[in-house]
Amino acid sequence: MSYVIDIDYILLNVLLVIVFYYAGSKLRKTPNVLPYMWSCIISFTFVLGSRYLRGNDYLRYQHTFLYDDDANQIIFTQFNTFLRWIGITEYTFLYVYSFVFILCALSFFKTFKPYLKYLLPTFLIAFIFFNEYCIRQALGFSFIFLYMKELFKFDEKTDHIAKRILTLALYAFLAYSMHSVNALNLVFITAIYLCSFRLISWKLTIPAFIICALILSPSINWKIF
Repeated sequence: MSYVIDIDYILLNVLLVIVFYYAGSKLRKTPNVLPYMWSCIISFTFVLGSRYLRGNDYLRYQHTFLYDDDANQIIFTQFNTFLRWIGITEYTFLYVYSFVFILCALSFFKTFKPYLKYLLPTFLIAFIFFNEYCIRQALGFSFIFLYMKELFKFDEKTDHIAKRILTLALYAFLAYSMHSVNALNLVFITAIYLCSFRLISWKLTIPAFIICALILSPSINWKIF
């Protein structure tokens, strides 16, 4: 049995990890976050958006982008319709998907500045295959990042609880409308938040996160949804 090593793919992903590690190490120290945030956004969007035929859902969602195969997912279908209207093609739509995903992810992670040196590369390693192989779910998960960002603000004293609840409902709706299986993620995340108001050590959460992202998720048969 022979194996083909895609050296370009390996080098691009190693480059991404280096960029995210360097940006994270700078972000934790500097008030001028934009140059380092954009270095992550641009590099991630370019590498993930430039892929061709990588991931088992590539051709499926290329066809869906063109012909609205998932018409029951109204928000997702309307989003693709808008992209086609502004000139996005079946060869460039993943740039938009990747941009939305990384922009929302970094909007969430930037609230953890002291830990970004290790958090950003860990996030990248854990989510890059998810983004490649679960295209529509990953796009929907973009709004789960925003949902978590807003949810965790409830630890702060505020006079705008009703507004925040409405914002949470909007993000949850968008995540679900992009891919219905994201409802499971929303329930799981909300349950953890409601049941635990103590900060769990990173020594437990980071390994658990990696295990769930890299080992457990590929074993789940998402076709049942």
